[in-house]
Amino acid sequence: MRKYDKQNAAGKFLQTALLALSLLALTGCFDMHEADDFAYVIALGVDQADAGQCSYTFQYARPMNFAGTGRDKNSDKESSASGSSTEMTVTAPSLLEAIDETEKTLSRKTTFMHLRLMVCAESLARQGLNEELIQFMHNITLSPNTILAVAAETAQHYLRSVRPPMEANPLKHYDLLFREMFGSDLSAVTVRQFCYGAALESHSALAAYVGLSGDENTDATALPLPTEADLNQKNGETRAESQQSDLEAKVIGTALFKDTQMVGSIGVAETKLYRILNGTFSEGVFTMPSPSDPALKVSMRLAQNKAPRYAPSVAGGVPRLDIHLYLTPMASNASQIRSPKLSTNEAETASSALAQAAEKLLVKTAAQYHTDILRFGMKFRHFFHTWEEWTDYGWDEKYPQSEFKVYVKMAD
Repeated sequence: MRKYDKQNAAGKFLQTALLALSLLALTGCFDMHEADDFAYVIALGVDQADAGQCSYTFQYARPMNFAGTGRDKNSDKESSASGSSTEMTVTAPSLLEAIDETEKTLSRKTTFMHLRLMVCAESLARQGLNEELIQFMHNITLSPNTILAVAAETAQHYLRSVRPPMEANPLKHYDLLFREMFGSDLSAVTVRQFCYGAALESHSALAAYVGLSGDENTDATALPLPTEADLNQKNGETRAESQQSDLEAKVIGTALFKDTQMVGSIGVAETKLYRILNGTFSEGVFTMPSPSDPALKVSMRLAQNKAPRYAPSVAGGVPRLDIHLYLTPMASNASQIRSPKLSTNEAETASSALAQAAEKLLVKTAAQYHTDILRFGMKFRHFFHTWEEWTDYGWDEKYPQSEFKVYVKMAD
């Protein structure tokens, strides 16, 4: 019995020793990588170049102890540094070759785990995003918060004009820049939602439309809601931009895509209407003519505290959608100081103007661009008993013929 106990104890000791040795291999230090081993890309810009190539601009998070401006000996490779980020532009036949070139120059491994913005030039988006870019957007290592944008001029020019006035963190600056236009929920213009929308039967997707101060959105249609007083726009500049140079980067609207090809865009006021229609609008200020004197302007702050109600129907094979919007108004002047309550006449005028502008936006996107930006097709599926009936109906062909009626109720 004693001999058995000694053998048992020796076996346990051996097992304990083997377990202790195995723990040494679990520390992970043998393949450790330091933070300085990587080049962290926070924004990527893609432009067209000559000879079938593309110009790729990589914006990196720059350690604060590095500074300066430089240009590589290679004329196709340019870098600049300012503030909290630095940019490098490489002309190459493919994104993979451009990444390889930057890694050789920087002697660091490129990572897109912190990519916050991907910008494509409008000239490239109008032709359709190529297969390589689409595959890159499906990369599982990309953050779900990565924003997709289209630059009115060139992506390189836009990224090199992004200079945070107050934020040392460029990622936070991008969040603030786009939330000013799209609110706290940026999911509508993310790379993930773009890929999802392009894969639906309507093949409709969205991206942010960006440019520099002074750029004009030629696709934007004038609405009865001319400006946003809360953005204090003056000559096409917002409050933040008015304090900076004439080449300040800004968001100028929303780009509309059919599949992976850009077909049009909507402006600032129309983007705000789009947010009201899909229920992501919080509050903002609208300015319109006074019902008592058209020469005067009435500014009112509108809050959306109740989700829109949709009433879809099909008559004679034509889709019809009634949309009920619920907004809470309060009068304000340009300085956003509370004023007396709106009169009944003013509230009715505001409701009528908003309803007409919303209907005009829906008809424009459906009939002109053939894009179901609000994905109303999902609300019409229940009229069809089987998937075959739904596909035979041909929503993509029927939607441009849709009829819209918008009702706006101003609640106290």
